[in-house]
Amino acid sequence: KFKNKSVLVLGANGLLGSYLIAVLNFANEYYQLNCKIICCSKNKPKGILKNIIGNNKEILFLKRDLTIKKNLNIFKNYKFDFIFHCATYAQPSVWMKNIQSTIILNTDVLKYFLTKAKQDKSSLMFFSSVDVYGRTEHINNSIDENFNYNDTSYKMRSAYGVSKRIGETLCKIFREKYNLSIYVVRPAHTYGPGISYLDKRAIAEFIYKAIYKKKINLLDQGKSIKTQGYISDVTEMFLNIIQYGKHMIYNTTGNDYVSISQIAKEISKNFNNVPVVYPKIKNKQKHISSDNAKVIISSERYRNEFNTKKKTNISDGIRKFVHWNLDLYKLSKRK
Repeated sequence: KFKNKSVLVLGANGLLGSYLIAVLNFANEYYQLNCKIICCSKNKPKGILKNIIGNNKEILFLKRDLTIKKNLNIFKNYKFDFIFHCATYAQPSVWMKNIQSTIILNTDVLKYFLTKAKQDKSSLMFFSSVDVYGRTEHINNSIDENFNYNDTSYKMRSAYGVSKRIGETLCKIFREKYNLSIYVVRPAHTYGPGISYLDKRAIAEFIYKAIYKKKINLLDQGKSIKTQGYISDVTEMFLNIIQYGKHMIYNTTGNDYVSISQIAKEISKNFNNVPVVYPKIKNKQKHISSDNAKVIISSERYRNEFNTKKKTNISDGIRKFVHWNLDLYKLSKRK
């Protein structure tokens, strides 16, 4: 359905946005999709996006801070068939320094593009988060889309999840009131090519430590459990949902529920089993209190609807991720 269409990707420098652009660009090159891609980010292109854009005539990049209202006026000059709103930072260490901007992007900016989707008759996908579920450590079963939220609105970290909930409500209003093709996806932890070993996420820092320190030091015992999804599998879910989805809301994750310690060990295997070092008990650091120690998310709704099974297990995903980063590291040394 993207053939000869116009696509807008907000948050183009992020992992999810840049990978969407990469896939659509690939389709343009090899399948003559003739899809016009307009992408926007607060900062100039970097990483994967920088390599893709180059002199590519099918991709127009707009450097805009969307939280500044007047910057939205430029979009009046375009008509879009598909809009992907993934313009918020996913890393807590980043968005907690920009809480007000995070809230604006998930509410005011989203409302602007929902109105734009109504005018253009666009399909729109809002990138929410599994943070909307609140605290989940006490939940033993995997969490599906019908799970009742836990109230964490009094906590500072909740600004992210609560603003995503408001965004989801806006999507529901526009979808039902105007009969629009509006979708909400809730990614969990997503990893893979596009996350550099210089990134501050734990999975990237483990690779950095394996390369430079020849060992992987953990800050705690690594017992927290997260749902991991490989980037290409998750991107496929986004593209299927916005074209053919029967529901409004989907968890978009992998099937792997693994501990931080297990991830460190998987990375170690790809570096000739460099040691994974845990802190001594007397110096043991507690798990970050604002973070969920256990996040187990189910994507059964998607898998049942699209009749798909897990494609990339954690071992294969980590292996591909490590090799991509080793190539990136080697390229950096040549410069």
